Amino acid sequence: GRDGVFKLMEINARSQSQEGLAVDCGVDFPYIAYEDSLARSVSPVTSHRTGVTWVSLSWDFRSYRQNRAAKQLSTLTWVNQLRTSGSHAYFAWDDPKPFIYSSLGLAKDLIYRRSG
Repeated sequence: GRDGVFKLMEINARSQSQEGLAVDCGVDFPYIAYEDSLARSVSPVTSHRTGVTWVSLSWDFRSYRQNRAAKQLSTLTWVNQLRTSGSHAYFAWDDPKPFIYSSLGLAKDLIYRRSG
């Protein structure tokens, strides 16, 4: 902060998938918190990327379905938004398992809703 004292305004101490947005924008809160917990010096973050969008496939799919039904969003537009987003809740080329697991959960939910 302006007073030179490190502050993290988050009341939930557990890491959440949304933290990835800050990391992808250049503000690595988990690393900063880790370094601070070890009483190590943390360099101030003086810049960050803007305009980065965050995608959680399961959340965004539900939103897509609602907006498409209301004729507010086309499938092509939605796919382009997914493709060009700069931050993903679960997708990473170097660790695909969380995305696969999340996608299987989404598929299971969709099948269950249609059959139940």
